[in-house]
Amino acid sequence: MASPSVGELMTRFGMAAQLFQTRLEAGLAPYGLTIPQMSVLSHLVALAKPLRVTEIARAVEVGQPAVTKMLTKFENAGWVGFITSAEDRRSKAVVATDNGRKLLAEVQQSIFPTLGGFFSEWKSEDLANFSEYLKKVIQLMDDRPQTNI
Repeated sequence: MASPSVGELMTRFGMAAQLFQTRLEAGLAPYGLTIPQMSVLSHLVALAKPLRVTEIARAVEVGQPAVTKMLTKFENAGWVGFITSAEDRRSKAVVATDNGRKLLAEVQQSIFPTLGGFFSEWKSEDLANFSEYLKKVIQLMDDRPQTNI
């Protein structure tokens, strides 16, 4: 089998990304969440440490005002908590609460139930390789300016 061209690979990647986004949006709707909100909550849960709003905004590539608005919604829902800095009372960090972690787990479980079965058919080596390739693509995208992929 001949190796696919870069164009073919990017076309397939784009198709997979679009299908994933469409299904993710539909799955998040019952929870009243958007993809950017899910990204923020996922980031907070994954890092499991207090983060400043600017750090979150930079990491998930969402504007700081939008992240602040999301975090207010999350705090009101009990999904995050704010921690005031002892050195600078104006500086606050955000951390996911147990309720936020539980919500994320519930959302992931409800959105992707069939993926578990799909991936269970893969060999562990194939899953590991797929994960590494995705990490490389993410790193490539993170390292390049948005206008020059």
